[in-house]
Amino acid sequence: MMRIFSLLLSVALTVGCGGTVVAQHVEAQPVAPAQEQASAVATEGHPKEVINTLGMKLLRIPAGTFTMGSPASEKHRYDGETQHQVTLSKPFSMLHGTHRGDSGTVEKSHGY
Repeated sequence: MMRIFSLLLSVALTVGCGGTVVAQHVEAQPVAPAQEQASAVATEGHPKEVINTLGMKLLRIPAGTFTMGSPASEKHRYDGETQHQVTLSKPFSMLHGTHRGDSGTVEKSHGY
């Protein structure tokens, strides 16, 4: 009996959590070179770097199109690094890069 209940619960959760995803076509817009793009972010009224309430440094990534991956001629290149165009339809913020020693600081401050 418990086995049937577990199976029904699993099916109900799987079906109930499913949703419909609607794809939107977004026209790619040419983007300025990286340096011009970075300065444009600051002049759009948005700071390049934001520190959230947890003290995390977030870097603002502007919308635009860029090439991701590495050229086939690059030494020690992996198969999954094929170059392709990526378009960001909206700007977003992401965690600023960490450096050697940062993890040690976090470990000490959190008592790990």
